[in-house]
Amino acid sequence: MKDLKQFNKGKMKKPITHVGINGPPGAGKTTVLRALEHLGYKIHVIPRYYTRPKRPGEESEKEYRFVTEEQFQILWDDKFFIPGTIRQVEVNGKTYRTAILKRKIWLPTPKGTDLVVCLFGRGGLNHRRKFPKMKLVFISSRSLETLKARLTERCLMHGIDPTRKLEKIKRYEQLGVEKYYDVVIYNDGTPEQCARQIARIVGLPEKPTPNSDPHTL
Repeated sequence: MKDLKQFNKGKMKKPITHVGINGPPGAGKTTVLRALEHLGYKIHVIPRYYTRPKRPGEESEKEYRFVTEEQFQILWDDKFFIPGTIRQVEVNGKTYRTAILKRKIWLPTPKGTDLVVCLFGRGGLNHRRKFPKMKLVFISSRSLETLKARLTERCLMHGIDPTRKLEKIKRYEQLGVEKYYDVVIYNDGTPEQCARQIARIVGLPEKPTPNSDPHTL
């Protein structure tokens, strides 16, 4: 009798790539993820649990799961969160909490997924051992002024005071965080160009150029 593994060898699919993405505010991380999807890749984002109110246009089931402080506290007390991902975020003078669930309680990856993305933030550097095959990608811009301009525009659009986030950009620059990542990608062209770089880095097949603009999706 043929060995089952040998029999299925030709039918086995390549394991799904897991990517941890980080970058300073204004780098365009969310826009690049949308561009990957617009190119035709099926992306599964591991969401952050967040206690702040949902903003207009945010997809609550993709990048974030918005919960109350009470719900967050229950999950925290039951040790459902990865410790290194728990952090406090100040928005317009109010403090909110955010974190990512432990891997053992993540929802199953949807069938046909090309890429699993986790927005760990700087905490991703602390999870190398838990995710040994995860590729850490840092998205930024070569221009500090570009980052500041993008961030300020986005904050004003949502009625957010950009002061704290502008300070965060400065801290990223001072600490030289990008040197700890596997790959640094500069989002200074179009989001599609940046998305294609990520696809090449993780070994995804090339996709034809779509007609519409990912910004409009």
